Amino acid sequence: MGAGRISIVSNDSLALLNALTIGCRFAAIRRQFPLKSNIPETPILEYQSVQYRLIPKIGAMLVFRWVGVDLSNMWVDKLRQFQNGDTKALNEMHSIISAVKPFASWDILDSVKEIRHLMGGLGYSKYSRLGSMMNDLGSIKLLI
Repeated sequence: MGAGRISIVSNDSLALLNALTIGCRFAAIRRQFPLKSNIPETPILEYQSVQYRLIPKIGAMLVFRWVGVDLSNMWVDKLRQFQNGDTKALNEMHSIISAVKPFASWDILDSVKEIRHLMGGLGYSKYSRLGSMMNDLGSIKLLI
């Protein structure tokens, strides 16, 4: 059960990386509202409101990715201790994983929703792949 929860944190962080790549590329290419009539429209990535929505998600993705890797390494170490007869180590690990998995998975799902909303109509298009990504992330929450 613990290894499954760890893999969910790791895999969900990769899904968030994919969604952020899609959202950041969209924001860099999509132009809107020229500041003056004689200059081209501004990419929406340059607006503070868009940066405020995307940049914290990049940081969260990095944290969740590192947490997934660290939990995997800790799991291997604690499993060795358990095989040597130390059950306290496994109980501690189980409580850490049980706390991290729901927080990470729900935050990642909310982040993908936010990126989808940021993209407007294209975020709801099948071409963006964000809808199927959200379905996959949402169904995993029900399994474990």
